[in-house]
Amino acid sequence: MFAAAVYESVYIFEDAVKRAGTNFTDLKKWQLATRDAIASTKNLPGVQGGPTTFGPDGQADKKVYIVKWQQGKRIILYPPQK
Repeated sequence: MFAAAVYESVYIFEDAVKRAGTNFTDLKKWQLATRDAIASTKNLPGVQGGPTTFGPDGQADKKVYIVKWQQGKRIILYPPQK
């Protein structure tokens, strides 16, 4: 679980750096541009249960699944299945 979170964090950062660009001579301007690019991330494919989108509060809107394997079958514990 934690390895996936770290992997995805680096992937989000890489995407933001690409979108922010690298044509900056001022470190502070690059930092702000990268921060803004991260904040504007929408529907970026990921490895943790679907795409990442950041909301206006700066939090990632992620779907979390809790799964267990029982007798060779995947059982989703959360979110509750209908």
